[in-house]
Amino acid sequence: MACEVHYIYKNIRYRLISVDGEHYIVDLGKSFWKILFPLAFWMLPHTAFKIQDRTMVKTFQMSDGEQTKMSPVNFFAVGIILIFANLLGPLMDYLNISTSRNANIAILLSIVLIIILHRYWFTKQNKNNLYRHINLTQCETRRVWVRPKSFMYGLKYMFTYLVLVAIGIIFILGFIELGNVMWLLGIILLLYCLFICSGLTIGEGETTLKFMNDHQSS
Repeated sequence: MACEVHYIYKNIRYRLISVDGEHYIVDLGKSFWKILFPLAFWMLPHTAFKIQDRTMVKTFQMSDGEQTKMSPVNFFAVGIILIFANLLGPLMDYLNISTSRNANIAILLSIVLIIILHRYWFTKQNKNNLYRHINLTQCETRRVWVRPKSFMYGLKYMFTYLVLVAIGIIFILGFIELGNVMWLLGIILLLYCLFICSGLTIGEGETTLKFMNDHQSS
């Protein structure tokens, strides 16, 4: 059935879904494997928490004005990254570190662990911020499947995800073999991009969902 997905104000972990006059919150950050393999967001069901308080629904919704304010910041950040990459290009040979392959693997695993812990901390903060307004454990729940906005949206997302994964593998192998800091910076950037992509599977706008069953639980 058709539904409307909204971002939650200053909280990228959750989505607000409106369907048939009812409102639900879906948690996108609970499962680590769904974050690592974001296509699972469409393949596996989610727990939807029913929101009874309409005033709370309005509080959670992000206004168009807030989204507009965010856009220039995003473009500015992308521009800075591109300029920074161009400046560092000629310095590639100077950024090699004299370490063994095993040491490079250890460095890589340490960096990945730090990024995962940072992601966990960030999603934990999102949860705490939401629970200041509402305790989801006290809400009625339903199991839902959320579908892509369209076939083309799913196809483009899958293509982008696979490209990022392929580039990430190249960067990982490059850093292990060459020990160049630029490869490591690329890995860090791509990991954060993959984490961000996990939130784009259920983006704002109209889409479809399917309730696994008709009965509700509390």
